[in-house]
Amino acid sequence: MPTVPPVSSREARHHARVAWPIPAITGVVLLLGCGSGTRLPDDPVAEARRSRDQAKEACEKREPKRAEAAATSAERLAQLAWEQADRLRGAKPAPDAETEVAKTAEGVAREVTRVAREARKFADLAREEAAFAEKVNSLKAKAYRTARKAAVLALFQGLALAAEQAEGKDLSQLPKPVAESARCAADAASQYLQRQPKPDGSPDWPGIAADMRTLSTSPPPTFHLYLAVGFCLLAQPGLALYEIEMLDPAALTDSKERLGQRIVHVVVCHQNGYPRIAVRELESLAAEEGMAKESGPELEAGMYFLLAWLSIQDGKYAEAETQIVHASQLYPNNPIAVFLTGERLAANGEYEKAAESLESMAVDPEDQWLAARVTKRARELRDRKEQAEPLLCNATFACELTRFFIAKAARKSEAAQKLDQTLQSAKAQARAFLGRLPGIGGESAGVPPDDRKPGE
Repeated sequence: MPTVPPVSSREARHHARVAWPIPAITGVVLLLGCGSGTRLPDDPVAEARRSRDQAKEACEKREPKRAEAAATSAERLAQLAWEQADRLRGAKPAPDAETEVAKTAEGVAREVTRVAREARKFADLAREEAAFAEKVNSLKAKAYRTARKAAVLALFQGLALAAEQAEGKDLSQLPKPVAESARCAADAASQYLQRQPKPDGSPDWPGIAADMRTLSTSPPPTFHLYLAVGFCLLAQPGLALYEIEMLDPAALTDSKERLGQRIVHVVVCHQNGYPRIAVRELESLAAEEGMAKESGPELEAGMYFLLAWLSIQDGKYAEAETQIVHASQLYPNNPIAVFLTGERLAANGEYEKAAESLESMAVDPEDQWLAARVTKRARELRDRKEQAEPLLCNATFACELTRFFIAKAARKSEAAQKLDQTLQSAKAQARAFLGRLPGIGGESAGVPPDDRKPGE
């Protein structure tokens, strides 16, 4: 998709949102011509707003090409307005009246730029929705859905066999793959069918094996959710998208499960390169009454951290700062806030401050992986500056960082410990499932072996 930036990256960082009244705008109309021969319309702000409204209408009607044309038109107006403002600002000293004209021309350019960004948002959303629909209906998605039934059958039958082999034995006596499958079977039986251990606390392996055979022919709706989470953790966003789209939210009877489905959908959309869709859903979720009570402060903070990161990617640094502050109030002393603050400063061209922010992060001496990544990132920002790729754009690192902080919190929090166990179980189930999808998943899809700690 061709992109026509409405303003240089330096200008985009510093232009505030300024609303200008029509009389002030029309006072400089005669001076808003362009040396290239192209002139601005008599009322460039009104024209930009018309283009924005056209982009919005096209987005609502699922017409991405028309939305793109409208956004490009608004961006062209912003470019022309800034060219004129730059010429007036760079002119020789002039009487006060002409200086005021230059200031007003700059205000017009700011307002047109603000409106153009809104138009771009609608165009990008329309494009993402079209790409989203194309992906979930692609040949690969259809192949996945076709192969899935046989893979589910093979998965749970294999887990049943592992559970049978575990009966009467210590798992350490079994081959590693069998022991891992037995643990996966025990987790699945507990999660999906509430299988309880024996009175002595040991696993009920015969009951677990029977549960696996039941699940092989009738897995519950939540299996979609667990697989999607596992695929996200394995950096398999495409498969996560296919899986979460197969889940009918109405089939989830528990409110926490429904909340989980929505959050996972946001994460999946973001991982697949649909940030506008993710932002729209996340903003809707964060605004709902009762959501905070249902999710708890940590999860609500996580949603605002994600919003902050999306705002940074979108160039909305003031909004990102507000979201980071709000998330930090909900969940104090969260290191993710330091990462996001550093990335916000780097995106704004303040590389030295970004490096200092990262270096100020308190890292436990035991957490050498995180300490090494923080040091490396600070050095990159100093040495490479704008060429340093945003660290959180790396999907693998983002997954590892999330997993790392959850595991760290699990040392002190029972709720975090439960979440950590759930994520590990989802990852194990997804990994085992991928092995039953030849040509679609497995090692050929780049899934790393499961013998490492986060960050290694």
